[in-house]
Amino acid sequence: MVSGALLAGGPPPAQITGAEILTALIGEVPAVEYQPIKATRTLRTVGYEALSRFSAHGRALPPDQVFAALHDNPLLFHYAELKWKRLQIELAPREGRLFVNLDPHAWLHGWDSDGKDSYLELFAPHAGRLVVEVIENLHLSDVARAERLSGAFKAAGIPIALDDVSCSKGIVSLASLVDAQYMKFDRGWLSSELDAARRDNRLALLEYALGLSRRLALTTILEGVETEEHLALARHYGFDCVQGFLFRDEFIRRVGERRNPLAPSPEPA
Repeated sequence: MVSGALLAGGPPPAQITGAEILTALIGEVPAVEYQPIKATRTLRTVGYEALSRFSAHGRALPPDQVFAALHDNPLLFHYAELKWKRLQIELAPREGRLFVNLDPHAWLHGWDSDGKDSYLELFAPHAGRLVVEVIENLHLSDVARAERLSGAFKAAGIPIALDDVSCSKGIVSLASLVDAQYMKFDRGWLSSELDAARRDNRLALLEYALGLSRRLALTTILEGVETEEHLALARHYGFDCVQGFLFRDEFIRRVGERRNPLAPSPEPA
């Protein structure tokens, strides 16, 4: 079962179906999008974030809906994560850092019966350029999983980015800050859709968070930069890097081949 909500009866019009998700994961050719991460001042590309892209029967599927459904099926989630992570590494642009997202739920199901970590084995040969992005949310159990993941990859010499640091959608544990080398901020910090008092308080918290990041020598990245005004704000507040649809002309989309992700990678020729 992919998701009880998706497979029980007809889905709402805006929702994708369980059948579409299975088709996207198993029947379709997997795809990846690489979004550039830019130095805020010079706009030099310093790396790329690899993002999974899904489709079924010629229709693009919203990634957030796919991942929300996969959370209800941990083994299928692990299957999808491992399949797309291999592809993201294989097809990545050669220059700069490569940022890949790894959900702690999928990671916990990536351990073999002999105690080996499937993701760490996949990532270790690329430790010199990979950065693993970890998301924390409102559930304390997920924070604990994220801390375990961060500690394991840091011990292996693979940098960690704390992703989607938000003023409204999550919590950040101090342990994760200790393990991280990058902090990625949601653009919601700069929202103008608040009354003056709340906006001032939010910006004061942002300045504190940025100051703490500098004290910990973390590289800061502002996500969701869509306009020149957003870029100007990123420069004003001193973010190290920016990412978003302002640079969509430089997005790279690549497709892979159908392959069992649980099988060993082919030996190089």
